Amino acid sequence: ILVEGVPVTSFPYTLTGTQGQEVSIQAVTDSGWNFHGWSGSAEGTNASQIVFINGDSAAKATFSLGQVSASNLFSTAATTAGLSGDDAEANAVPFSDGVPNLIKYAHNMDLSGPDNLRLTGEGIGAAGLPIPQVTGSSAFQLKYLRNKSGGIVYSPKVSTDLEDWDSFVVPETVTNIDADWEVVTLEQPPTLDSSAFYKVEVELP
Repeated sequence: ILVEGVPVTSFPYTLTGTQGQEVSIQAVTDSGWNFHGWSGSAEGTNASQIVFINGDSAAKATFSLGQVSASNLFSTAATTAGLSGDDAEANAVPFSDGVPNLIKYAHNMDLSGPDNLRLTGEGIGAAGLPIPQVTGSSAFQLKYLRNKSGGIVYSPKVSTDLEDWDSFVVPETVTNIDADWEVVTLEQPPTLDSSAFYKVEVELP
């Protein structure tokens, strides 16, 4: 909140003036917050208002925390990792490890340095690239870490020639880790195909 252009740092804020004095107030939102309007001595949804001192009166601004976009969450993670400029872009590979920033972010990997390890474990702190593997019954499994709260879109794909990719649609088993992460396991029964290639595409909506 700005009162006469000066930021208010503690609430409730009291201004002492003369009867009929004109005072400017302005609601200012931080990133991710929404301003809904004024009530009391000030009314309406315009952020900037003029009020007049008239005895004991009060103005109240109402805010709410809005939904933060997936892009904003990624940008915050990149900045926290010390990345900036082109190095902070989703498709950038600032550490020459072959893994773009968005892939690392989507699989809970280290954005602040080289990291191209495969997924290990399914507990707290699990991180790493998807794991393709063959089970003892010769079924194919694709296991990957999925963020539940970051708004990222995960799309498992399969190809026989590395050129044409189709959605890899098989039943999934989900192992919950915590409020933010889960491990997804896709399993395909044995087939007569001699070979196939698999990947998990990730994108920001």
